[in-house]
Amino acid sequence: MNSDKLLRCLVTTFALGLTACGSSSTSTLATDTSALNPNLPGPQDTGEPGGDTTAIAGLWDGTTTTDGSTDIVYWDLATDGVLTRYDYQQDGAAGASGENCYIQGAPINVTPEEGDDYSLFNVAITAVRSDNNLTITFNEPDKNDVDEDGDIAESPTYNWMLLTTPVLSDLNLCTSTIGVTALGVMPIAWSDISEYTGPEKPYVTNGVCTTNGGSIVYDIGDGTMFQPEYRCDSGSPPVAYVFFEGELVADEGAVCCV
Repeated sequence: MNSDKLLRCLVTTFALGLTACGSSSTSTLATDTSALNPNLPGPQDTGEPGGDTTAIAGLWDGTTTTDGSTDIVYWDLATDGVLTRYDYQQDGAAGASGENCYIQGAPINVTPEEGDDYSLFNVAITAVRSDNNLTITFNEPDKNDVDEDGDIAESPTYNWMLLTTPVLSDLNLCTSTIGVTALGVMPIAWSDISEYTGPEKPYVTNGVCTTNGGSIVYDIGDGTMFQPEYRCDSGSPPVAYVFFEGELVADEGAVCCV
């Protein structure tokens, strides 16, 4: 191990309370947000196949009802370990645009571990299938906020029912991104920001923000930047929320300032 690498390892060890450094060991730091710079984006989910998930594969009904509002969501788990969310937009749920179509979320990597244990991207879960029912239990906090309820400290349990109708080919996808504000969906183009009329700010990717002269400002955890009165250093409000390509969640969130 060269001196520069050793120094970096010792600094990281001191900051995180690790016990040893080695040139051949594999550290979990590669998949965790840096404790030395909490503004760094978290690990990226490539959405590539994670392995054989035939035992729990299917199109599952993950619809939920909260305070009288029903959010119609279907989850397609392919046999190769790719999980995709389909969110119906005419159900009146928060973030829905009212279009008669489905928003297709970014693919999520599901990796079989042992028995009923799986990794849902970088979170350990247990998935047990009983006929046409699938029970998914998070064995640690859902730091990626899969259910998009804003709570990344919860360890939820989901009970999904296998769908016979509709089938995957019946889910007509939304062709317009205007009006879409939920994390995990396709963000809008920079040129569409001026046309956006949704109840919240639109989302743009981190790359779109920076290549169009914007700067990304990360939330420090108190939610200040998501309040209507928040202003960027320029004195103007943010033009959009930031969607980090390949990720489910970017720390506590971020906005794009120009």
